[in-house]
Amino acid sequence: MNNPYIKWLLPHLLSIVVLLIAALTYFAPIAFSGKEMSQHDVVHAKGMYAELEKYQEQENREILWTNSMFSGMPAFQIWGADGEDLNFLGKATRKIFQLFQSIKVPYALMFAVFLGFYLLMMSVGMDWKFALLGSLAFGLSTTYLLLLEAGHLNKLLTIAYVPPTLAGILMAFRGRWVLGGGITALFTYMQISANHVQITFYFFILIGFLGIFHLVEAARNGKFDTFIKAAGAVAIGVILGVLPNIVKLWTTSQYANETIRGTSELVKDGTKKDGLDKDYIFQYCPGKLETFSLIIPNFMGGSSGLSFASDKNSATVKQLRSMPNANQLLQMTRQYWGNMASSSGPFYYGAALFFLFVLGMFTIKNNILKGWALLSL
Repeated sequence: MNNPYIKWLLPHLLSIVVLLIAALTYFAPIAFSGKEMSQHDVVHAKGMYAELEKYQEQENREILWTNSMFSGMPAFQIWGADGEDLNFLGKATRKIFQLFQSIKVPYALMFAVFLGFYLLMMSVGMDWKFALLGSLAFGLSTTYLLLLEAGHLNKLLTIAYVPPTLAGILMAFRGRWVLGGGITALFTYMQISANHVQITFYFFILIGFLGIFHLVEAARNGKFDTFIKAAGAVAIGVILGVLPNIVKLWTTSQYANETIRGTSELVKDGTKKDGLDKDYIFQYCPGKLETFSLIIPNFMGGSSGLSFASDKNSATVKQLRSMPNANQLLQMTRQYWGNMASSSGPFYYGAALFFLFVLGMFTIKNNILKGWALLSL
C-alpha cells in the first residue's frame, strides 16, 4: 500500500466502480431483467437499415448506399452506428467507454457520459470525491436521459467524448503540450467517428473563443511563444483527429449539396431556395425563455405527448371535469407550451448545480476559464 502509484490509482478505480454501479442501478430492468427501452429513433432506424442488413447478409460485404431513405443516401449515415475504428487505440477507447456493449445499451451510454466528465474533472486537478459527485450530477441530468429515451444515441455518445476532448485542450494550454495534444487528437477522432458532427461543430466554436481568451492573456503577459506552442499542439491534435474521418466527412459534404440542405432547383417567388429555412432548422431547439428550464423544473411545461387530462393529481383538472365538455378540452391541451415542435420533457440540470456554478464564478481564480464559462453559458 506504500506504493505511490497504487495509492493514486485506488480512488479512481473506486470512482469508476461507483459510476458503473450507478449506471447499472438506474437501468436495472434493462441490465438484469432483460427489459428493453422503447426508443423512437432506434425503432425508426431498424426500418431504415433493414434493406442494408438484407443485402449485407446475402452478399457478405459492406453496403455503401441505401435506397430505402429519401431518394438514396450514403449507408454509413444510418448503418454501423458503433463504427469501425481504424486504429487499436480508438477501438479500445470505444469499448472501454461503452463497457464492451452496443451503442443501443442505455446503461453503457450513461457510463460513457459519467466517465468522460470524470476524466475532465481529474485533468483540472479536482479532488476525486468531488469529481465523482460532479460526474453523477452531470450524467443524471434530464438532458441526457431524454436523449436516451428518444434514441438519440450517436448524439449522446458524441457528448460523452466532449469533456475528455476539452481535458486535452486544457492540458495543452497548461504546458503539457504532447499529452494534451495526444488526448485532443484521440477524442476529436472519437467525437467525429460517433457520427453526430453538429455537436463537435458547436463544441469547437466554443473552443475558438477559449483560444481568443488565451491569446488576449498571452498578449497582456508577453507570452506569445507559450501560446503558440499550446495552440499548435491543439491544432495538430485536431487535424490528427479529423484525418481518419476525412472520407466520411468529405462524402457527407458532397452528398449534402444534393439534399434539401443544398441549393434547390425549385423556384419560389422568382428565387432559388438555398439551404434550409430557419424555422425548419430550429423547430426542435428550445426557445430563449426555455433556458430557465435548466434550473427550474417544467418552467415551460413537461412532455408535449401528455395532456392536462393525464394529470390525475391536479385539483384544477378535477374541478374542470365537473363542467360540460371540459374533458374534451383537457384532452386537447398539452403539458408543454415552449417553442419546440414537440418535447419529451424539459432539459434540466438542477438549481443546485446552477448555485455551484455561480459560487464558482466567485471562487475560481483562473480568469480565462471564468470568462469562457460565462460566455459558454
